[in-house]
Amino acid sequence: MPALIIGAVLVVFLGFLIMRKPANSTANYTPVPTNNVSPALQAQLAQVAEGFTCFCGQCNDKLMECDCTNSPNGAMEVKQFILTGLEQGKTVDQMKQAVTLKYQPS
Repeated sequence: MPALIIGAVLVVFLGFLIMRKPANSTANYTPVPTNNVSPALQAQLAQVAEGFTCFCGQCNDKLMECDCTNSPNGAMEVKQFILTGLEQGKTVDQMKQAVTLKYQPS
C-alpha cells in the first residue's frame, strides 16, 4: 500500500513538471536588434510578419507589434528567424512560407 501511494505521488509530481510551462522563458531567446537593422530589411520583416499573430500561445498580439520572449515560438524568436532568412537572401514570399511551415500548427 505505501508503494502505491508513493507511486501516485510521483506520477502527479512528474505530470506537474511536464505540464508546467515557464512564462517568459528566455532559454533560447536572442533579442532582435531592430534598431540596427536597415530600413529596407525592417520593411521586409514587416511584410513577412503581417497577417501572422504571435505563435507563443499565450498572447494574441500581431507578430510585428509583439515583443514577447515566451519560449518556444515567441514573437522575438520568430522575428529573428525571419531576419536571418532575409539576411541570407530569401524573399518575402519564401519567408512567409518558411514561417508557416515552421510555426503554424498543421
